[in-house]
Amino acid sequence: EDFVFPKKLMQEHFNENYLESDKYPKSYFFGKIISLEDGISHVEGELTIHGVTNKIKTQGNFIINNDFVLINNVRFVVRLKDYNIKIPKIVMYKIAEDIEITVSAKLKRI
Repeated sequence: EDFVFPKKLMQEHFNENYLESDKYPKSYFFGKIISLEDGISHVEGELTIHGVTNKIKTQGNFIINNDFVLINNVRFVVRLKDYNIKIPKIVMYKIAEDIEITVSAKLKRI
């Protein structure tokens, strides 16, 4: 799914022009839970965006039941320069160099 922004035009420009979604249509995270305490999971892994992979650590709510695993409010910061995402100087002051990402997912247990 695309990165979602409050303003549709900002979202379209970021995904199409800066992330180059046609060239890099997917982002990936591969990681593992390091610890789980009181429903909060601590996770380490590798995040790939724009064809560049970096290690990250984060935490979020983690709920397990018989049918699914719910991951909620996982937050981390992505520095655009760490993923070779270049922002033209003309709009440099309108786009943050560090972007906070929030992830929620419902995973079906198999």
